Amino acid sequence: MWTVAGNAFTVCWVWGLLSQVSAVGAEVTVVGEVNGSVILSCNHLSESVENMMWFKAGIPTSILSTGDLRLSLVNKSSLQINELCLKDEGNYTCREDQAATDHDPQVQLLIASGPHSINASISPTRSLPNGTLVVTKGSKLDFSCTSQSQPTPLMKWVVKTESTDSAETFSEENRTSISFSINNIAADYTGNYSCTAQNLLSGRKQTTSLQVLVYYPPKSDPVCWADNLPEESAVHLICKWPGGFPASHLQWIEDHRGFKPIVNTTGVTDYAMVKLNKPLLRDRQRFKCLGSHVTREEREKAACTVQILLPLLESQPLRTCFVGENVTLACKVSSANPPVQVIRWLRNSSQTEEEIQSGLKYEIVQNTSVSFLTIRNCSQDTDGGYFICKAENAISVKELNIWLTVMKPSNIVGLVVGLVLLFLLVVGLVTAAILYNNPQLYPKGNIFGRPGAMDMLVLVDSENEEEMEEMATAEDLDMTDTVREENGIISHKALYHSAPKGYSTELQSDVSVEEERSMPDI
Repeated sequence: MWTVAGNAFTVCWVWGLLSQVSAVGAEVTVVGEVNGSVILSCNHLSESVENMMWFKAGIPTSILSTGDLRLSLVNKSSLQINELCLKDEGNYTCREDQAATDHDPQVQLLIASGPHSINASISPTRSLPNGTLVVTKGSKLDFSCTSQSQPTPLMKWVVKTESTDSAETFSEENRTSISFSINNIAADYTGNYSCTAQNLLSGRKQTTSLQVLVYYPPKSDPVCWADNLPEESAVHLICKWPGGFPASHLQWIEDHRGFKPIVNTTGVTDYAMVKLNKPLLRDRQRFKCLGSHVTREEREKAACTVQILLPLLESQPLRTCFVGENVTLACKVSSANPPVQVIRWLRNSSQTEEEIQSGLKYEIVQNTSVSFLTIRNCSQDTDGGYFICKAENAISVKELNIWLTVMKPSNIVGLVVGLVLLFLLVVGLVTAAILYNNPQLYPKGNIFGRPGAMDMLVLVDSENEEEMEEMATAEDLDMTDTVREENGIISHKALYHSAPKGYSTELQSDVSVEEERSMPDI
């Protein structure tokens, strides 16, 4: 906010209904108001004056001789003027028996009028039946105020808002009219706006006030949800649209073929709640909350939607626990509206269901929509079988069975060991077969004979179809056998790196090559 100050001037005045006098040297100034009375005195004269003459500047004769019934003498010396008017303003002199003196005492009479007929306006606004003005947040407002006064009054606009403890001056000027504007008026400008006109001569004031309400819609859209009433088998549909002024108008409808209204909804408020009994509800049923505000057009209605949904449970249907160990079962509830408040656990044994409570054996922890059941020290006698996860909202009850198998640790250890041994045996057999059938990876020799002993080549003459076998053994023999097939001819090349017994040292570098030819095609 700001204050605009006009020119102010200082005058000497004396307050009073009749008159109040101040002396400046030998001169006297008297202030009177229109329609009031005033007494002008020559206080320096003696009290024995028998006949006092009064003159007004511009009139050569005594004003008492004019026949004006408003004029009279008081105490044979003072001049009383009743029903003052503006033409009475001027300088007056008093004289004893028309005797001329060097200096006739002068009295200055000033007449004050108003302020009156004050008129204040704020635009553009609309008026409520009680006269309160309404504006919309962000608007531009023009303030204007006029009054009649003699002399010119001091006028100012003062505002007292709901958010401040004291009044603030918006504008102040010494003139008969005052005006100013406010751009983009804020929400906290709601309050009383007063225009005051003050006559600085008489000190009289006149004030007129206007109450202004700044309307504004909520900043966001409505928020709505469904809530359980388990003890009544009913659902509360709740809608909130706060943040606007004045309160919004909320209405619940069923979002199905024409938006059927729901009875018992709240009217003008930022909170609307409706109660619906369970027989009236079904899965995937939709309800809508419509919000309207006086600052928004009909087509600008805001809305939020609630859909009724049955609970949906999720969990692992089969779980395993070893004897003496702990296991935790989990149950999650999704897509439930109204939401499920509590997830319960039950034990199905001997065709009876018993609700499980947290204690030494069981521990139940619920985290929003997930519940965890921890079973301590698993036992085949007491813990094997079905556990039931149960969730309920105002629409329906859902259950999910979880089968728990309790096993002894020894059984599983034997099974694992057997599977591991079988796997190793299979891997060994496969590896041996691959090595044995691949001559480049595994040498087909007498690996169980003496170290250094190897078999010689077996050669077959294809022309004579006679088998030949030659075996040579040497303790320190080092030989390399290379097999090659080219154009139907199989060749063996044997390289002896150490000469066998009976061979001459001169033949160490010799190479023995035998060829086996294929039978010609007939």
